[in-house]
Amino acid sequence: MLVNVDASGLEWRLAVELSKDPTGIKEILNGDDTHELNRVAFNLPERRVAKFFLFRVIFRGTGWGFANDPDFSHVSTDADFWNEVIDKFYKKYYGLNSCHAQWVEDCERFGKIRVFTGREWPFKKSVYPDRRNPNLTIEKWDLKQLTNKPIQGTGNDLMAIVRVNILKRLTKERIHGKMILTVHDSIVVDSQDPQAVGQIMLEEFDRIPAEVHRIFGYEMSIPFPGEVKVGRNLLEMEPFKK
Repeated sequence: MLVNVDASGLEWRLAVELSKDPTGIKEILNGDDTHELNRVAFNLPERRVAKFFLFRVIFRGTGWGFANDPDFSHVSTDADFWNEVIDKFYKKYYGLNSCHAQWVEDCERFGKIRVFTGREWPFKKSVYPDRRNPNLTIEKWDLKQLTNKPIQGTGNDLMAIVRVNILKRLTKERIHGKMILTVHDSIVVDSQDPQAVGQIMLEEFDRIPAEVHRIFGYEMSIPFPGEVKVGRNLLEMEPFKK
């Protein structure tokens, strides 16, 4: 049987954790449905749209980009409409907005961004043609890359910790299971004992804050749970029951 675990909302949780955004922390700790709350707050037609919007806007998606994207243009093709939604988003999650501003300042001063794991990402301004004068170029920060790499890179570090710890548990407890696939925020184990493997996966994701504190001396503000599914193949996966 295949046992698959996905990190629950990893990118959003890391955006909240790295920024220490108070609104995001409160919603996560309360178990709120952030996407539904944002659907109402930003006057969006569907929870699905609000969810896609969140995972795009945390990497500084633009009003023009939303207006011209088929996933969002059915709501509005007006860039001003989406710029207003973006403004509302960053007023609500003002800690995340401040974090992005701090990252830009860090790049201006030090040429890099550093997070709690000690990992650093160097950045240089990108060169773009000047729309007002095709003979000139302008330099500016690529905000999509600047906000994306710290989140994706830190997520990679957390997943590496979990992978190692799951493998250690399988070996130590002599549970038959072979780790056969890991992609982004997903880990798949092939096992004759899916119940034991699924339980280990849930426990190791729950232990992420403790492991981060042990390894890096950093105190996390929110949990990083996993969601487990089990099935004979990847097309027949069903939610795991403890």
